[in-house]
Amino acid sequence: MSEILNDVEKVTQVMNMVFTRLTEKIVDLGGSIDKYAGDNIMARFGAPEAHEDDPERAVRASLEMQAELRKISGELQTTYGFGLDMRIGLNTGEVNAAEVGGEVRGISYKTYTIMGDVVNLASRLEHESRVGHVLVGELTYKLSGHAFDFIDLGYKQIRGKREPVRCYEVVGPKREREKRRGLAGRDLPLIGRDEELYLLWERLQNVLEGHGQVASVVGEAGVGKSSLLREFERRLRAYDPDIWYWDGAAFSYSSGQYFSLVRTLIFKYCKISDNEDEAGIRQKLLAAIRDLLGEVNDPDGAEFGENAALLGQVAGLVLPNRFIDGLDPQKRNTLLVEAVTDFILSKAERNPLVLVLDDLHWGDSNSLKVIDRIITRILTGAGSEVFLLLLYRPDFAHTWPVVAQGGDNFEYILLDRLQPEQMEPLVRQFLEEWLKVQEPERVRKPEGEWAPVPAPLMQIIERAGGNAFFSEEILKRLLEDGYIVPDDLQESGWRVVKDLTSFRPPETLQEVLLARVDNLALFDRRVLQVASVVGNRFEKRILTALDEFRHEEAEVGQAINNLEVKDLITSKRTEGADVEYVFRHYLTREVAYNNLLGVERSKYHGEVAQVIERFKADRLHDYTVLDDLAYHYEHSDFEEKAVHYLILAGDMRRSLFRNDEALRAYYQAQEILLGPEFKDQPDTAARLVQIDTNIGDILSLKEAYQEAITHYQAALDRCDDPMSRVAIGAKLIGSLVKLGSYEQGLKAFEDAQAEFARQPDGSFEEDPKAQHLRAKLLNEIGWIYYLQGRYEEAETTYKDSLALLEKADQSNRELQIDQGRAYSGLANVYVDRGEFDLSEECLQKAALLQQQTSKLDALGRTYNLLGLIAVLRGDLVKGDNYWKLARENAQRAGDLELASGILGNLGALAVRQGRLELAIRYFHSTENSPNPTHIASSQINLAQVLLQQGDFNGALAELQKAINLAVSIGSMAQVVEAYTTMGWLYLANRNWQEAERWLNEALARSQELNNLERAATARLFRFELFLEQSSLERAGHEQGAATRLVRELGDPLLVGQLERLNGRLAYLQGDFGIAGRTFEASLENLEPIKAFLEMSYTKLYYARCLLSAYHQSQDHNQLERARGLLMQAASTFDACGVVLKKEEAEAALRDLGEPVAVYSTSAR
Repeated sequence: MSEILNDVEKVTQVMNMVFTRLTEKIVDLGGSIDKYAGDNIMARFGAPEAHEDDPERAVRASLEMQAELRKISGELQTTYGFGLDMRIGLNTGEVNAAEVGGEVRGISYKTYTIMGDVVNLASRLEHESRVGHVLVGELTYKLSGHAFDFIDLGYKQIRGKREPVRCYEVVGPKREREKRRGLAGRDLPLIGRDEELYLLWERLQNVLEGHGQVASVVGEAGVGKSSLLREFERRLRAYDPDIWYWDGAAFSYSSGQYFSLVRTLIFKYCKISDNEDEAGIRQKLLAAIRDLLGEVNDPDGAEFGENAALLGQVAGLVLPNRFIDGLDPQKRNTLLVEAVTDFILSKAERNPLVLVLDDLHWGDSNSLKVIDRIITRILTGAGSEVFLLLLYRPDFAHTWPVVAQGGDNFEYILLDRLQPEQMEPLVRQFLEEWLKVQEPERVRKPEGEWAPVPAPLMQIIERAGGNAFFSEEILKRLLEDGYIVPDDLQESGWRVVKDLTSFRPPETLQEVLLARVDNLALFDRRVLQVASVVGNRFEKRILTALDEFRHEEAEVGQAINNLEVKDLITSKRTEGADVEYVFRHYLTREVAYNNLLGVERSKYHGEVAQVIERFKADRLHDYTVLDDLAYHYEHSDFEEKAVHYLILAGDMRRSLFRNDEALRAYYQAQEILLGPEFKDQPDTAARLVQIDTNIGDILSLKEAYQEAITHYQAALDRCDDPMSRVAIGAKLIGSLVKLGSYEQGLKAFEDAQAEFARQPDGSFEEDPKAQHLRAKLLNEIGWIYYLQGRYEEAETTYKDSLALLEKADQSNRELQIDQGRAYSGLANVYVDRGEFDLSEECLQKAALLQQQTSKLDALGRTYNLLGLIAVLRGDLVKGDNYWKLARENAQRAGDLELASGILGNLGALAVRQGRLELAIRYFHSTENSPNPTHIASSQINLAQVLLQQGDFNGALAELQKAINLAVSIGSMAQVVEAYTTMGWLYLANRNWQEAERWLNEALARSQELNNLERAATARLFRFELFLEQSSLERAGHEQGAATRLVRELGDPLLVGQLERLNGRLAYLQGDFGIAGRTFEASLENLEPIKAFLEMSYTKLYYARCLLSAYHQSQDHNQLERARGLLMQAASTFDACGVVLKKEEAEAALRDLGEPVAVYSTSAR
């Protein structure tokens, strides 16, 4: 190279570039540089920092270095016309590690290095290696052979070594890693579960035939759920390697974490380590999304697809998408559940999928929602080649959506404890496997030739009560304590050498584990206890960063190895990542943790938190890191840090719709802040204000409005910032409105308004934020005015809000949301006043803003109201389409209040169509609505249905409830509707005086409210009242007033009702011709909107008119037309359950000599 370049600076430049890129591969895998010598690099793994898998890391680094040098060589060949080659030698063993060098005049020139025969042999192996390859010694091969393929080169005579050395050349990584350990890693044959295994296999065959299946395997801890699944997996892989087996498990510490189980599944599929850097996580996740869901992202990464943005949240990534980012947390969470479900099930589109989810009794709520969706998809045919296996304990309270979807594809398997006769085979097979570990060359005997287990030993094992895990733990204890030893002279290959009567097996599993923990070497026990503070999962690097173990890295590594050999912990390896250790049983961790003094636990929690802060400083936006920091600091003595991270964790959980977990974090932070240590700190009050406000927001979202109000009020009591007080006041008003406490809402509005008046310098008037807050207040108060029927004040208030908002930054999302709300409020006012064109204009503006800001709940309300307007105008198809859009948005948003409002409207539509039983179901389904106005509306509507069915007492009871509720919340529009219905009830009972009193009150109040629809309805009932009384003069006067209102509104239902009353008036006046034409006009208006029941009322009166005309004219066409109308009316009344009118129509038919049995429900 020097000769070709002939330039010292260029040579230096190239060498530095080569060394940098090769060194990077070493350092990235945990190695370090001992020295550079000429064109040689001497690297070391395991000193000064040791890892459990240092030989494996060294081999992996060597392969990556060779690959990197090939890239470098290609670049040099292109630029300078030459390339580079490299040989690598690896050796493993004990070395001398120390600082070596001189010291001159107090200045040390010592450097850390390693020395010894192992180092010398590594250098010799490098010389023996082929160019471009890696040569290793025997111990390196033994310690990394589970991960890499090697070529055994046999023994070589190495210069400087008296004896030949066995050498191995690295081929590359194995396609599938092998297990490394002995008994702890060996799967024991399954005992006593043949029937359960058969059931699972039978279900699998159904899946392969295209019928998706779900199976629950339920049993207490240690009874053998995981063993059953291991055997099932073993047989499955042997049966058909193309079946995709995908498993994951929840952990005891993860039940409150965000999509914890789902995250584990996705990371496993993407081969992501939880400790991988963000770039690696992003790359692997996006590749998997592209592969499974086919989603393509913008090349510049500025805008990702919706699935990427959603699934990125599970992985702790921020992947921008304007639509997703604009959603409220609740709506975003709903879409995320669907996206995760799609991601998982898409795998089954290529191969049959067996999805195994273990320990679901610890599952987090969001992951359980995903499982519910997967089950629903499978049982409704969307997951035809999916077998979902769910493992959990009997006390798990979650209910799967099985009954609702159909149970034929569901299997429930309850694992009982092993029977006494099954315990001896378990003991014999365990000891046989143990002997196999001790003597690998030993030939395993057939099961039928195993020697019997001595009775004293079986008596001890029977104390396990048939629990397989408990039994194994007792056996391990017996082996560790030397009660059982190998003995080739025995038929069994082992014998009991100590008096078993001296062995006292613990009564419970906790005691078994405690006895094993207490029996550990002192240092090993300490490592286990400190690891239990870290959590159910831990890494060695966390432990060795703690003060107690900082200078004992090798000892900690050895202790971890000892604990793994003793089967108290297991290792989880992810390619390219640090080894992670997991407690084999959650009780092991619990026992170790509880065996620490409280003061020790607090100390370690604090240290662990500080280490996590240091190691994961670049991942503080990741919810898992925040959760860990909040947990550890909360249990430490660092109260300030605890408050800081609890609030951050609460904020993060809230943004991810983990509201229950967020509340816990806020309450915990609040409890600490209310302690004496924080009493005099200047920022305590502000932090408590923010916490109370956040708690109020969550409680309001959970519809716990009274509790929310308490927290908002507490925040106001502590808050001294005017702007914040106004913002909190707006939230308080919103919750008061939800409770129907309108007068308190008005008082809160006045209090908030007073904050503006308290600013003598007028600073609020110039502040855009302040003006935005004022608009928010106006929106809240405008809604109260609307609900109280104060339409003019509501209209003015909403217009004032829009005027303020239109002056501000139109690109601000929150501002656009409030603009949409103001337009929606105006639209409601205009609908109630019958000004449909103005209402529709406002709603179209609102819909555009709501689409831009992804406000799905508000958009659903807009579509709901547009649907109502369409129905009122007689366009049922358009109305139904709008309501479909409303339902879609309500479902995506998870908005129960909106859903109940839609159901109420569907019930009202069903009443129009005469489908009264369906209407009753709709109205009953809204009884649990969080919105009291919806409840009152349903009670009124239900009363109207019961009234038509002749159940006057039931109708009266519903109306009394509705009036009490509407009056209590100040909803005057509903009070008027209830009064009108009460007038109708007394009209039907022919109590003219009470009917007129209620209708007069309804008319007066509707006129006060300027509510045209309510006024028109009251007028029509008064018109009918006067007709029933045969007071034709008063009826004629009411006819004119009603006609003006109905024509202005244009509702075809009201027009049809008006024409029917006009026909009745003409009939009573003896003008049968005009009466007939107006009855026809009534039917023409009602038929397009499918108001079949209303048409039947018209047909009944029309038939009477025709019969009277027939008696005068003897025109048989009139008689036959009357007969046909009566038959149609009787049939509809019968189908709708309108008993009194049905009997009236049947009586008229009997007078005509017509048999009426054919109209009964049974004969129809």
